[in-house]
Amino acid sequence: MRFNIAEACCDSWAEIAPDRVALIDRQADGSVETWSYGRLKEASDRLAASFQARGLGRGDRVGVLLPQGPAVLLAHFAAMK
Repeated sequence: MRFNIAEACCDSWAEIAPDRVALIDRQADGSVETWSYGRLKEASDRLAASFQARGLGRGDRVGVLLPQGPAVLLAHFAAMK
């Protein structure tokens, strides 16, 4: 069995507590956006499917060049899926 950090840190939580707050994103302008585990799972699943549709698969490398924020977490989770 292989350990998958996206499963451990996102998908397993989304299964048991999909509405639980997983991430609080505070912007420079003071606005706040919350992300639930369910929302993180759905978004990272969509991005993972997009990666796969473009031919990416197990063992391929994915570079993430984004400023810190929810998109970085989504990209990492999607790549790990």
